[in-house]
Amino acid sequence: MKIRVLVISLLVVILCVMGYFLFDLKNKNIDLKKKYNEMEEIIKKNELDKEVYFKKEEELNELKEKNKDKISKYEEVEKWNQEIKGYLD
Repeated sequence: MKIRVLVISLLVVILCVMGYFLFDLKNKNIDLKKKYNEMEEIIKKNELDKEVYFKKEEELNELKEKNKDKISKYEEVEKWNQEIKGYLD
């Protein structure tokens, strides 16, 4: 009779410990899912930011190519101004 009570008590303790571990595992799983989702959102945001950056960089290069003649004219006028200042001094 005492052995039966001891075995049942041991089984109850083991069941309680397993329940605790299962509950703890569930909580850790939920926390890990939250962290994973946060990291996934950050990665998606970074990918979008990367795409936007490359688009803006492409637009800037297109503007540079489009306004290349204006830039060269400005540099030429700036050069003339420096020459004129040199003659006046």
